Amino acid sequence: MLRLMFIFTLLFPALAGAATRDVPLGALASAIENAQAGDILRLSQGIYEGAVEIDKPLTLVGNETTIDGLGEGSVILVDAPDVTLSGLTVIGSGSGGGALDAGITLTASADRAVIE
Repeated sequence: MLRLMFIFTLLFPALAGAATRDVPLGALASAIENAQAGDILRLSQGIYEGAVEIDKPLTLVGNETTIDGLGEGSVILVDAPDVTLSGLTVIGSGSGGGALDAGITLTASADRAVIE
């Protein structure tokens, strides 16, 4: 049984030790920074202000949740594999001139990203 658990941990490292965390309004960037790979971040109802970058495998789950980029660049930049975004309204992307700004930007590293 121990061998099976070890193999599972090697095959699915993002699930080993993953936690579900509630994120209060105003704390999204710090919650992403402090999260561990595989964590589920449950966002509160309301508006989170400011653009964010996701650089590790995470799941963000909204509940009538809006993320407002305040007109600055892309609102959500996904730069990691195995990221899931669910139940979010994304507004307020900017116009960086030469850059391609969007509500949600997926980089080449965003393998298996899911946007629901």
